[in-house]
Amino acid sequence: LTAVTMLQVFKNRKMPGRMGGVQRTVKNVWVYQIDPARNLLYLKGQVPGPQGSFLFVKDSIYKKPDRALLPFPTHFSQEGEPEDLEPLIADLGDIDPFMAAD
Repeated sequence: LTAVTMLQVFKNRKMPGRMGGVQRTVKNVWVYQIDPARNLLYLKGQVPGPQGSFLFVKDSIYKKPDRALLPFPTHFSQEGEPEDLEPLIADLGDIDPFMAAD
């Protein structure tokens, strides 16, 4: 190869181009609190994307569900029940799964 051929861009050469706009999946994000009055979700963990962007939230497919209990965010109001929109807060439990073990 000579110096002249090093300056050429050959046909079908891979070049940098448009980047971004790729969907990201984050696993094991914990829903800490739901505020239906202000339409907010409080999450513990990483949330990809810039501020003000849309998120698609669904139940985890990587952990086996406990069929005896519904997932925490599920709430169905009954007929005649007052629809007070108060925040729903998750039970913290005894062990934090995100902390390192001793």
